Amino acid sequence: MRTFKNDLNKFVDFNKSNETLYDNLYLEDIKFVVKTPLQDSRKDVTTNNIRIEKFNLTNSIYIFNYD
Repeated sequence: MRTFKNDLNKFVDFNKSNETLYDNLYLEDIKFVVKTPLQDSRKDVTTNNIRIEKFNLTNSIYIFNYD
């Protein structure tokens, strides 16, 4: 059985194609990120907007780390 350290990194990134800011939780051990869109008055945020995907830094143009 594999154990994880559960290292979490938080960052915000901007998706230029859909003009959305995302709050992200990066799971370092498995290299996946949980992306939640930040509230926008022009768009509704629902659970359908939350994405889980393999993290790829080359897909990110704007990225800001925070604690």
